[in-house]
Amino acid sequence: MEYSDEQYLNISCYAGSDDYDLFTGIVNQGIDGHLEAFTKSKFEYQKERNRQHYHFHKNEMSILLRRLCEAQDKESNMEKGMKIENWISDIVLEMYGVDIYE
Repeated sequence: MEYSDEQYLNISCYAGSDDYDLFTGIVNQGIDGHLEAFTKSKFEYQKERNRQHYHFHKNEMSILLRRLCEAQDKESNMEKGMKIENWISDIVLEMYGVDIYE
């Protein structure tokens, strides 16, 4: 199920992939040290396609971006760290129209 592009950032990935591990870890943190959690976002698993769908609500972008930055800081594998940086860049461009590399 796709949610309104105006209200949600839709991300989909194969279960078991690096992206799946990244986003599932971010979502499964629950309430974090900032006393924030994803309460408006929606998550669903599509078994027949082996895909996880993440629908992050626009009002929770700050949580998503902060947790991605934290994950990048903790990542010791340079390739995975660059992939996280690319996710951050793509999300900022998609949601805010800002290219962080300019």
